[in-house]
Amino acid sequence: MGSWTSVSKLSLVLETGEHQSQIEHDGKDTKGMGVVVTIQPTDSDGNPVKLSDDELNKAQVDLIDYVDEKPMPTERGSNNGWYCLRAGASRPRKDGTLIQFMYTVSWGTGNSYLHAKSIGVSVAIGSKVVYSSLSGTYHSSVLVSAKS
Repeated sequence: MGSWTSVSKLSLVLETGEHQSQIEHDGKDTKGMGVVVTIQPTDSDGNPVKLSDDELNKAQVDLIDYVDEKPMPTERGSNNGWYCLRAGASRPRKDGTLIQFMYTVSWGTGNSYLHAKSIGVSVAIGSKVVYSSLSGTYHSSVLVSAKS
């Protein structure tokens, strides 16, 4: 197998298996919703690549705003209210080439004007970045909204 140069699959789904959901909000914080990102790393010939533990740890897979491709804040209190946390290590699937990354998305400020968020993902492979966004190569996304 060659080295990782691209992806042949890039998708997002909520931990419930759905693509949109409401998050309970008590006026102060939310419980959060799990987001699962699945990628299929490939080499320059398009063949699946099994990543080593070191490559998995270095993988730059980040949640972004689906519309403008800006990174999702990783701290509570961001100006739009939404933030995400990476929820642990990657889990290779049974064939060893499909990789999943888990995130938790929350809405942390009660005065935000933006009660819903469309979320995409970016994958950095060296200097190349692949997007799942409105204008990206892939178009998988999830929609979360705050329910008070």
